[in-house]
Amino acid sequence: KAAAASDIWALAQLLTEIHDDELPPTLAKLTKRMSMTSPASRGKAGQIAKTAYFQHPVVAALDFIQNLTLKDHNEVLAFLRTLPAVLPTAPPKACVFTFVPALKTCLERSSAQDRRPEENRE
Repeated sequence: KAAAASDIWALAQLLTEIHDDELPPTLAKLTKRMSMTSPASRGKAGQIAKTAYFQHPVVAALDFIQNLTLKDHNEVLAFLRTLPAVLPTAPPKACVFTFVPALKTCLERSSAQDRRPEENRE
């Protein structure tokens, strides 16, 4: 239980850093709770994961990116079509350090597919 409480506290600090100390109001309230001195007051990981912040489209997009290399071509294309709506709401650091490298990976995969013989393509 102590390890989970420490992880929750660390996640609160990470979220604060990602948002450059300019947290959306709902996240500010959540991170305040997650940073409480008493580990028992921080909440449970499962409850925190179900909060509105973690259900946000940016979080879903970041989750997709973590598994990008496992996705097939059609899944990646569908994901890329969602980005114009998602990126304007993403923290700048997420764009620079996560979305841009993921887009580079997509380009590299696309380039590799372009070089494959026609009979081996999906």
